[in-house]
Amino acid sequence: GSVRHVLVTAMARGDSAKTDTVKASTTVPTPADLVVSALTITPQDGGTNTPRTVTCTVKNVGTAATPETRTAFWLQRTSAPQPLEAGANRVWVTPALAPGVTFIHTWTFTPAGYGFPADAHTAVALADWAEQVAETNEDNNRRGATWAIYDLLVSGLTISPQSGDANTARTVTCVVKNIGGGKTPETRTALWLKRTSSPQPLETGANRLWVTKPLVRMETVTLTWTFTPKNYG
Repeated sequence: GSVRHVLVTAMARGDSAKTDTVKASTTVPTPADLVVSALTITPQDGGTNTPRTVTCTVKNVGTAATPETRTAFWLQRTSAPQPLEAGANRVWVTPALAPGVTFIHTWTFTPAGYGFPADAHTAVALADWAEQVAETNEDNNRRGATWAIYDLLVSGLTISPQSGDANTARTVTCVVKNIGGGKTPETRTALWLKRTSSPQPLETGANRLWVTKPLVRMETVTLTWTFTPKNYG
């Protein structure tokens, strides 16, 4: 973007009195510069079977057009990916971009298909992954986004007293914990007093259904209920 001015003087070979001077200007062109201007994963929190949609926006912030390039995306990173590094979960073809123009890539995935643990994760996108463009700034091509997999479990279940006759009141204490990352929505915890098989999600007939508040990472909630066996035959 810098401008340089020079004076060019010409003189007739046979007559030194005949001269002309011209001011010339040259401008150094600013090359293209690709950046990931936005990166989102929606929903940010969810279970391992919750589909997520990645939206990656690549922009040419330079003053020259780019050719067709490649944008790479990693779902789980603990360090900054490098150009031409293998192992990306997704490589998009980014079309040629004029100065100031953006292009949006999208992709939907399900965490269960990649075996990610229940935790908080960082995804990273890298524009011009294949280094096809000489850019003004080669260090501004990356952008990260956080996402999380939550995991609810019953970490404790007690009935007190454990023994007694049919008229002995019992207190159930159920502890639910989020051992994953992110924050769960409001959920439901069901309790069956008598089972000979494992209950399934959405199965009816539970003796108690608690509304379980949203839980952040490693948070627990204690649910209680008192019943008398004779009332349930």
